[in-house]
Amino acid sequence: MPCMFCGTDTDLTIEHVFPAFMGGELEVPDGSCSRHNGEIAVWKGKIKKDTALLLHLLQIKERR
Repeated sequence: MPCMFCGTDTDLTIEHVFPAFMGGELEVPDGSCSRHNGEIAVWKGKIKKDTALLLHLLQIKERR
C-alpha cells in the first residue's frame, strides 16, 4: 500500500487511524511515508497540547 498522502512506495511508516495520544491503537502498516508522518506528527503535537485539559477531564489515557 503506498503512502495515503502522496502515493510514494518508499520509506513507509506506520500511520495511526486515531492518534495514539488519545488512546488510539488501530494502525495502518506502511500507511504513510516518513516525510508525511513527520508533518502529521507536528500537527498531532499541536492538537495534543490544545486538548490536554479536555483529555485530562475526560480521563482519556495516552496509549503508551
